[in-house]
Amino acid sequence: MPELHVIAAGSLLEFVMDAEQISIPVGRVQNIYLPPLSFGEFLTACGEQKIRTYLKNITISKQVPESVPESVHIKCISLLRNYLYLGGMPESIALWLELKKFSKTDEMQQNLLQNYRHDFGKYGRRVNIFLIEKIFNHAPGMVGSKFKYSHIDKQINSRDIKKSLELLIKAHIIHRITATSGSGLSLHAHCNEKVFKILFLDVGLLQNSMGINKETYMSDNLLAVYKGSVAEQYIGQQLLALKKPFEEPSLFFLLAT
Repeated sequence: MPELHVIAAGSLLEFVMDAEQISIPVGRVQNIYLPPLSFGEFLTACGEQKIRTYLKNITISKQVPESVPESVHIKCISLLRNYLYLGGMPESIALWLELKKFSKTDEMQQNLLQNYRHDFGKYGRRVNIFLIEKIFNHAPGMVGSKFKYSHIDKQINSRDIKKSLELLIKAHIIHRITATSGSGLSLHAHCNEKVFKILFLDVGLLQNSMGINKETYMSDNLLAVYKGSVAEQYIGQQLLALKKPFEEPSLFFLLAT
């Protein structure tokens, strides 16, 4: 029945596909990537479509930079603080819109993080659960710096850590940002795959796992929170959300020479 379309989805489906080495028929399968809500989508969900449209239409120019009215700037910063605290997970945003209580979203985010850890256990015979959980727990604190296998555990072979990390990347729980010289296009052609950074699944979950949600929310300088890692997570997450849904996400950072 070639006219019949089948949608396959599931918790950590990539773990099963990797372990069972399931072959994908060429030309018969299309992957669709669904990231957390972007800041723009968050604005729409909050009924702030006018602000979203305004930001989208701002002209950025070195010659004549467009000034943003102070009242608009203050409102945007307030909305951004809410987004950074909540992140882009739909359930977190829906709960906030309903109750307007961060205490409830804190609890929900903790449940989400715990559910991920429980899901790892479903594949105990197929993956190294100990290493998967170790990387998952360490990843939020490693955003913004070059990834080093020794920072996960100096006593464990980097090859084993790499294998578990690749599974989390395939499942899009962690995103790889590959180093590139930036000397030309495409960026893939000038990248160094041995040097990379990572992003976590979501900026809200990242902060919740590290216990810094309130620190970010109260900070006068959002760019400086946790040595800039929250800002880097946010920006990377927004760039990934701009990708077309059928385009596999990829990001690069410029490797200083």
